[in-house]
Amino acid sequence: MANKDRGKKKVFIPFTLLMSKRGQWAISDDHTHIINNISGQKYSYVGMSEEGFQKKRASFPKISNKGSLYRYWYIIQKYSSSEVYLTCQGDIKSLFFSKIFNKKIVTVLHGDYNQIKREMESYGFLHRFLFEKIGLDYLLKKSDAIIAISNFCKKSIPKKLHYKVKVIPHGVDYNYFKPKRSGSKGQVLYVGLMSKVKRPHIVLEVARHFPELKFIMVGGVPKRKEDNDLLGRSAPPNVEFKGKLSHSKLKDLYLSSDLLLFPTTYEGFGLVTLEANACNIPVVCYDFGGPGEIIEEGKNGFKVKFKEDDENIKGFVKAVKKAYLYMDTLRKDEGIRNYAKSRYSWKISAESYRKVIENTLY
Repeated sequence: MANKDRGKKKVFIPFTLLMSKRGQWAISDDHTHIINNISGQKYSYVGMSEEGFQKKRASFPKISNKGSLYRYWYIIQKYSSSEVYLTCQGDIKSLFFSKIFNKKIVTVLHGDYNQIKREMESYGFLHRFLFEKIGLDYLLKKSDAIIAISNFCKKSIPKKLHYKVKVIPHGVDYNYFKPKRSGSKGQVLYVGLMSKVKRPHIVLEVARHFPELKFIMVGGVPKRKEDNDLLGRSAPPNVEFKGKLSHSKLKDLYLSSDLLLFPTTYEGFGLVTLEANACNIPVVCYDFGGPGEIIEEGKNGFKVKFKEDDENIKGFVKAVKKAYLYMDTLRKDEGIRNYAKSRYSWKISAESYRKVIENTLY
């Protein structure tokens, strides 16, 4: 650690848990923003960029195709020298080291508690085995504090743990996502995985009611059969699939669209809603989950009543019509962007993280 960090409390973000399928290691975007906004006089955040990690790792002897001695040395050294671990749900490794080194652990819950448990079925054998034996309840119980990214996420956590749950929403980079357009472009955007739980098929159904509009769908396609069958539906001619895009290309699409249509009931937060709002674009979503908390009717978008047994296509059609009717009023003087900015920013989130960490330490 550099001399400038002497005397500071070290907070370790075990980014090594965020390994992609390509075997690359990196700190997640949200943690990067937290680090940039919270590091100061009291705390230093231990982390390394993917480039930095790979460069260091390359100088150590490999012990397998996926690892090197540096990987293990780095993890142990940072766990032992840090006072607090800021980690994500399911991080069994951090819980293990927190007990060995007698450290504090703050767990961030990024989604619905029950959905997270279901997702564990797709993890590796060891991870599944440990979760079956230990359980997410136990991991959260042993955490010194829990951060939920929305009230929706908090409500999904067992009530016996609510006393140590703090709701801290995400923010968005307002310097990157900026409005640069005015007037209607006749284009509606969907951003999200093309899977059943995200309900992209609702976009197809809504598109049939607006042949004069162009609907752009952005997102990767899973390999599950049920998702392929879903996307196999005949799309109307005014729908275009773009696949997975880079951040820069996605930003261009925000700026060339009038509206974000986001019909998922799966999201614990829904960061794309804030990205659209930052570009002064309204959002149409269900009055449910994380997006339902972010969107305020008639301020930064419009909400559709969620029904368990009815996708409420009529509600979405009505909401899209309403959005176009009030579009100019909502966008005036960057009203949508300013409304979101006053409530959601990484600076606001980082200050809340700082308080949780401070309360955990003292």
